[in-house]
Amino acid sequence: MAALVKVVAVNEATLKLFGAQSAEGFFNNIINTFGPDSVDGL
Repeated sequence: MAALVKVVAVNEATLKLFGAQSAEGFFNNIINTFGPDSVDGL
């Protein structure tokens, strides 16, 4: 189900929320944020 979600942009609040230094850093670590356990409720 998570594979159906496509993140195309992030803002400064998103970077701060997830502790990323840049959009590139966020996208490089997105699997850590939205791993298999994050979709149990879907």
